[in-house]
Amino acid sequence: MKKTAVFLALLLTLGITGCGAQKDTGSDSAEETTKEAQGETQEGTDALTVDEASKTITVQATATGNTESSIHLLVNESGSNAKSAFFTTEASTMDFYDALVELGGIPGNNIPVDAESGTILGSGLDVSITVDGTEYDTYDLITASEEREMDMRFGGNVALNQEYATGCLLCMESCSVGIASDAAYQYNEPIEFTPSDSMPEEGTDVTFTIKVDDTSMVVNEEAKTISMNILSTGYDKSTIHAIVNEEGSNADKTLFTTTADTKEFYEALKQLGAQDGNNIALDDPDGIIEGTGLDVNVEIGTENCSFADLFTASEERDMDMRFGGNLEVNQEYATGCIMCLESCPAGITSNAAYQYQEEITFGPSDKMPAKGTHIIATFTVEE
Repeated sequence: MKKTAVFLALLLTLGITGCGAQKDTGSDSAEETTKEAQGETQEGTDALTVDEASKTITVQATATGNTESSIHLLVNESGSNAKSAFFTTEASTMDFYDALVELGGIPGNNIPVDAESGTILGSGLDVSITVDGTEYDTYDLITASEEREMDMRFGGNVALNQEYATGCLLCMESCSVGIASDAAYQYNEPIEFTPSDSMPEEGTDVTFTIKVDDTSMVVNEEAKTISMNILSTGYDKSTIHAIVNEEGSNADKTLFTTTADTKEFYEALKQLGAQDGNNIALDDPDGIIEGTGLDVNVEIGTENCSFADLFTASEERDMDMRFGGNLEVNQEYATGCIMCLESCPAGITSNAAYQYQEEITFGPSDKMPAKGTHIIATFTVEE
């Protein structure tokens, strides 16, 4: 599978809603259906296991015996698409999503459910299926009417996945509701997927192994967004450092760390048409950063909110994130600073709502996820 740090897109991301907001399903039965589709397993079951060292997820599944064409490769046994799947599992879609994020995966979230077509984005995934001790590639067991090399991606789509209770873990084409799907085929493309002669018979137990590629950022060119996986540090002292590369000199005093590289982040912002300010010197206290404006939002499970909801300031002001640039200083001092909470001469992006070296204290809010929690941060370049 091709492995790259940045992926380009042609479609818009899903909309952002308020952090903590709960969607009203309109009925208790809809809520129960969603819970069933999440596949809440009994205590002691091992439907899904995670190996952090190898960045792999194993999912225990069963062949359904389905002989009809279907895009549904692996579906939770209680999901609405289970009857048309090739394999079903007790593993929940939410657990699968969480495991992918915890292993550093970045979801694409780029195909609306009403789209006519589209190619899914997200971290790359290698998928194999073990049957009776023999390991197969997916397309050893599935035949496509037009053969292409698999390009499985972490599409994400977790909010829609839970809302529609589809139970879809893995899909054979780019999908708006599957947690992961194959970018080799577009959404709604007229391709038939049928079982090959190697497909195990109904009732056969199999093991899916999903390995997460190393991906630092996902870039959606059409939507002008950059998404990255960030890790909550639990840092509770005052700090201006919001997101720092895990190897940067400021990584020990930041709210979040990330594997995203500062230079690659800078170049991605330039690629999306953002202009950097570069207007504050290290010896210039009280400066206010300039540059193209950025919206910064976070995805925490099925919820989305502004990054501004995750921190507090001794004097509250509306966040005004800017593409400050500062690449030369950033690289010289190896700070690792992706995002700062005040105007900064070393951060790639920083908050123009506060001056450089202004006497303001910053800290985590009560909405800050617990230490060790992986979430997704998305930067959107303003027009």
